[in-house]
Amino acid sequence: MESFIARQPIFDRQRAVIGYELFFRDGLSNVFDFPDPTQATSKVMLNSLTLFSIEVLTGGHKAFINLTRDVLIKDYAHLFTPAQIACEILEDIPEDMETVAACRRLKKWGFTIVLDDYTWKETTEVLVELADIVKVDFLALEERELQETTRFLKGLNVTLLAEKVETYENFNKALAMGFDLFQGYFFAKPELMRQQDLTTSKMNCLRLIAESQKAEPDFDAVEAIVKQDVALSYRLLRYINSAYFGFKVEIRSIKQAVVLLGAREFSRWATLIGMSGLGENKPTELFSVALARARFLEQLAQPLGLAKHADDLFMVGLFSLLDAAMDRPFDDLLADIPVSADVKDALTGRGGPFLRALKGVIAFEKAEWAELFKDLPTLAKSDFSVPAAYISAHDFANKSLANFNG
Repeated sequence: MESFIARQPIFDRQRAVIGYELFFRDGLSNVFDFPDPTQATSKVMLNSLTLFSIEVLTGGHKAFINLTRDVLIKDYAHLFTPAQIACEILEDIPEDMETVAACRRLKKWGFTIVLDDYTWKETTEVLVELADIVKVDFLALEERELQETTRFLKGLNVTLLAEKVETYENFNKALAMGFDLFQGYFFAKPELMRQQDLTTSKMNCLRLIAESQKAEPDFDAVEAIVKQDVALSYRLLRYINSAYFGFKVEIRSIKQAVVLLGAREFSRWATLIGMSGLGENKPTELFSVALARARFLEQLAQPLGLAKHADDLFMVGLFSLLDAAMDRPFDDLLADIPVSADVKDALTGRGGPFLRALKGVIAFEKAEWAELFKDLPTLAKSDFSVPAAYISAHDFANKSLANFNG
C-alpha cells in the first residue's frame, strides 16, 4: 500500500525556502478529497512522524501543518518538537475557551502559531495576539478587505504571509504591502510525495485505543498488541528513534519503546494511530458500540460470577462487531487471534457463558428486558445496577473515541 503527502514551499522576500506546508492526499490525483478533516490531519501528522521522516519532507525546515479543533485541543502537536512544525489554526475553528487555552499551551511550549486565511474584523481577537504568523489569502479578499486586513496586522507583532500568490503581479503587490513570506502557484504547486506503507490492523487500532484510555495502561498488553502488528511495530520504533526524543542509543525493543514513552505520551501516540487507522469507509458508531459493549461486559463479570474472566468478556465486547468492521466472517477473523476458546465460541455463536453474556448485552441495547434476564437470570437477583453500568460504558466509549467526533 502507498501513502501520500503533498508539500508546498513557503518563501521569504529573497525567495529562499523557509518551510513547507504539508497536505493530506489519498492518491495520485494531488487534490484533497476526504470527508473527515480530523482524520486527514492525523494521517499527515502520523505519516510525517513515522513513514516519510519529517526532516526529509522539509529539508530541515519547519513543516506547516493544519490543525483541526480536535487535534488542537488534544495537544497532538506535542508529538513533534517546536523546531519541527508550525501549527496552522484553521479559520473555521471557533475562538472559544478550549481553543484559546490550547494555543496558549502551544505558545508556552515554544511552537510557532499560524493563523490561516485571516480576515480583519472590528473586534480584537485573542488568537491574533497569540499568533506568530498570519496568512492572508490574496485570491479570496476584495481589494478593500485586503488593505484593511494588512493595515490592521502591520500594527501587531506578527509576520505576514501572503498565500495564493498566483502571479508575478501578486508577488510584487505583496512585497510592496509589507508581506515577508509567500506561498502560491507563482512559486510552486504542491509536490506529491509517495511512500510504501504497511497496513495497520483495524482490530489492533481498536485494542490500542482501548488500552490507552486506561488510567494505568498495561504495558505488557500494549507490547503484545504492537508486536503482532508489523505496521504498529514499525511506526512505534520509527517514532521513538526520531529526533524528537534524541536518544543516544537506538531503541530496538518494543517493550523498551513503550515504557520510555510513558503513559501520557503513549496515550497521544495510540490515539493518533487510532484516528488514522480506524473508520476508513466505516462509521465511527461501529467502533463506539464495540467499545461500550466491551466495558459493559467487563463490569458485568462480577455479578455474573465471572470475575476471573473480566478481560475475556472485555475482548468479547470489543470484537463483537469485528465482522462488520472488517467485512469478513468471524471464523476467518479469529483463526489466528490469541484469545481463549470461550471468547471464540461466543463470537462465532457456538455457545458458552460468554455468549449468554453477549446476548444479554445486545438484548439490553434493544430494550428487550425479558430477554436480558432470560439470558442472565442472576442479574435479576443481584443489586447490581445494569442501567448505571450501561451509561458508564457508553461514557467510556465516547471519551475513548472523542477524537473522531467533529
